[in-house]
Amino acid sequence: MKDTKNKYSFKNDLACNITLIAFLLFTITHLVIVTLAFFCKIDINIYEEFNHVIAFIMIGISLALYVFGFFVYKFSNVHIPAWFRIMFYIAFFLFTNVYYLCGWYLSMWGLVFFFAYIAFLICIICLSVYFNTQKDNKNKLKTVPKHLLVNVFFYSIALEAILQFIINFVKFLAFPDYVFTSVSAYVIEFGVMFGVTVVMTLLYALSLYSSKSFINGCLIKINNPYKD
Repeated sequence: MKDTKNKYSFKNDLACNITLIAFLLFTITHLVIVTLAFFCKIDINIYEEFNHVIAFIMIGISLALYVFGFFVYKFSNVHIPAWFRIMFYIAFFLFTNVYYLCGWYLSMWGLVFFFAYIAFLICIICLSVYFNTQKDNKNKLKTVPKHLLVNVFFYSIALEAILQFIINFVKFLAFPDYVFTSVSAYVIEFGVMFGVTVVMTLLYALSLYSSKSFINGCLIKINNPYKD
């Protein structure tokens, strides 16, 4: 049984590492393309609002966080589900590279997808923080399930509201004439985040009262190094 578990863990780590290396290579390729476009060596028909300096900054952030994330996972007691790590690598590449290069942040559907992902991410983080602060020495939750659901829901909504305000405040300062810097866009973005949070909370509830496979698969666990 232990060998099977180790083999499964090895396959997950291998899949995550391959994904990480692939997107590191994609990011470096993106850097080369932007650099060549900056020196007018190639023409990739970049939209009018494109700024090479911002593109280089986004690529730098992407590379730094990929490397940082790899070392944090390898040298810490944090256990992150393999599917979540892979999804994070893919989404982070999209949001720091492809989104800006293709100008998707200028469209409403691009913003909707971005804020939906942010809400999904916050729901998992809040679930994990609550579990790791409320578990006993046997990794069992000390509170009743409904307390978990209520706390995760309201913590998620609160964090989403704060983060959305910060993002929109920065967006307003940087792009005051941006078409989606408006109250209606703000309401739509929050509505998307609220909807995702409701769906995730319902999925958590269904999982808690059945097999618990979904909610366990979403947990980012912090292992106790002093546990016997």
